[in-house]
Amino acid sequence: SLRSHFLRVSHEYFKEAEKNLKEEKDNIQDMFYQKIELYQINELLINGKADKALNLLGKMNDIQSNNDLLFNFLNYTAHSILADDMVYEWSEKVTEIDKKKTLLYIDKR
Repeated sequence: SLRSHFLRVSHEYFKEAEKNLKEEKDNIQDMFYQKIELYQINELLINGKADKALNLLGKMNDIQSNNDLLFNFLNYTAHSILADDMVYEWSEKVTEIDKKKTLLYIDKR
């Protein structure tokens, strides 16, 4: 399917990026490793595993400023999929465009 092909390609892309990051400076390296982790959590959401995604998001600390928007989007999306009360807290931290993107995660179910 198109979704599995997309996820396979993105997985290969991130494996290559991780390999290249080993040569970068520490703080840039940390930011990109964190971004890769966030995109792996995004993959869980695409596959309908919102509970697992929230568990991993909850374990993350010291979110790099460059990753704030993605972190907020993933939390909002996960809580939206689960239709729990925390969605209201996260809705203040995402843009209207992000809210519309979240509908794509929910509509695919």
